[in-house]
Amino acid sequence: MVEHAWRRIVRDALVGLFAGLAAALVASLGHADMNIVLIAGIGVCMVALLILEASGFLYRRQPLVVKVKESRFENWRHIALIAAFHVEITNTTGKPTLIASYGFTTDNRGKQSWEFSATGEDHIAVMREVHARQEGHRYGPSLRIHAEVPAHESVSGWLVHPVTRDPAGGTPKCTIVVKDDIGNEYRKTIKEREPKTY
Repeated sequence: MVEHAWRRIVRDALVGLFAGLAAALVASLGHADMNIVLIAGIGVCMVALLILEASGFLYRRQPLVVKVKESRFENWRHIALIAAFHVEITNTTGKPTLIASYGFTTDNRGKQSWEFSATGEDHIAVMREVHARQEGHRYGPSLRIHAEVPAHESVSGWLVHPVTRDPAGGTPKCTIVVKDDIGNEYRKTIKEREPKTY
């Protein structure tokens, strides 16, 4: 990674230098003052270098890219929604990346969590159902079986979680969090959906 960064810096510096020389040549052909030629060359060189470095910073790809290929929400016994997400993780680097953990958060839009109003039996029932669907591969292989993403490859699987059900309908905003072994976090948010009237 360090070697690639140095190569990019050297490449951008050379491009900037040639751009500056070209500007100086054009200015000299126009019989401009030599001080102006020198200033123009240096100025164009610096501007070109700054543009190249800025574009490299903006478009540099993150090591892991998290994508939600499919999402499903099911109202389970009017206690909670069971949310299932088909997640794909792509490694953009040239070396394997270890996964330390998979996380999940949800925005209840100011409403009390489903756990607050659920009885102890309801809570156990919901968690058993979620576990059964996740481990029983109801939707497909679990995402959690992947502890590593090979270089330049993708892995995918399902994450299943209970979320708060709004009696008015719709689904809450959910965020999937993937953390690698050196502490980097990669987040993918599924937007809130309002109920529709047909």
